[in-house]
Amino acid sequence: MSCHSIGHGINTITHKLSELYDENKLSQEDFKELLKICQKAVWFCDGNPPEAIYCVIGKDCMANRDIDPVIRCGSCLKIMENEDAIENLFDAYNEKPDVKKQYGHPYYSCIDCYNKYLKQYDYKYKFVKIEDGEIIK
Repeated sequence: MSCHSIGHGINTITHKLSELYDENKLSQEDFKELLKICQKAVWFCDGNPPEAIYCVIGKDCMANRDIDPVIRCGSCLKIMENEDAIENLFDAYNEKPDVKKQYGHPYYSCIDCYNKYLKQYDYKYKFVKIEDGEIIK
């Protein structure tokens, strides 16, 4: 049985870090590194890493009702609308050290960062978005 309380508590810290980043009081690299540390911190109490960063991956936290969650790209950290968020590849994040270095969390990417990732590994396809039956690149 996992401990949800530690993740919810750390989510409060993550929310404050997000505010500091938005106020330009925290660099992008520092914010990414702190996101990784927050996710690892839950391991001390059998917690779930995503709960520690719910406020930046668009999830409501039952214990933190006063926090409005947003979805941030794990790489560039920009805030996205739900329909623009692309779920990341967990295997790439966990198995490729350079991907892990450039991503603060493995849950979502924006289209630009996702395509940059694919180009970096010489994949032969790009993510395309379909709207009203038409393919938009």
